[in-house]
Amino acid sequence: RFTVSDKIDMLLNNVSPGQSMPFKSLFESASTKAEVIVTFLAVLELMKLNQFVVAQDQVLGEIEIERRAGT
Repeated sequence: RFTVSDKIDMLLNNVSPGQSMPFKSLFESASTKAEVIVTFLAVLELMKLNQFVVAQDQVLGEIEIERRAGT
């Protein structure tokens, strides 16, 4: 079982401030649909807290997630 809090901690520990990564890479190690959902909710919460920024350069392009520098 996974909690949103666990996934938030995991994301903050694995993504350094200023670092970016492909959005889809967050779900590569997910073993269940529930884990994917909890990870997505954690990303939304981190965006709400201004810890992460999500960007897409073009329509249907790769989505990048970036941890804000200094957080």
